[in-house]
Amino acid sequence: MVSSEWGRIRFVDRSVHEVLADETYPTPFGVGQDGWMIEELEELALSFPEAWPDEPWGDRVVKVGKKIFVFLGDTDRPVVTVKLPESRDHALSFPEAFPTRYGLGKHGWVTIFVDAVPEEERDVLFDFVEESYRAVATKTLVKRLDAQT
Repeated sequence: MVSSEWGRIRFVDRSVHEVLADETYPTPFGVGQDGWMIEELEELALSFPEAWPDEPWGDRVVKVGKKIFVFLGDTDRPVVTVKLPESRDHALSFPEAFPTRYGLGKHGWVTIFVDAVPEEERDVLFDFVEESYRAVATKTLVKRLDAQT
């Protein structure tokens, strides 16, 4: 795994996540339960052309240029917020998913709790992050992404 630019603890072995997820111990974000998924989503997001991490307003995000394309929730439950012009309805079909507040929902942004997505369907979150990047990035950067794959 790529080391995080956030200064948070990162564990490669998922068995460590299970041990640290015990309720009697405080778990740093990204370690317990489904937090490893947020780390992997961040790693994917940072692999896209000209993507970079930022923390505006104290929120953990990944940007392309000056625009945010994914919010990575820093709450007691792992959460991801993405812009989905094509897959919005699919994302909203997951339990507890909702149009993002502050007026972002009307522009296609959806907030999804990772633990509410059935385990067998969680790979779709990676597709959502890529779709969000494609919705926000310039056409030139999208062409570069296409050339990478």
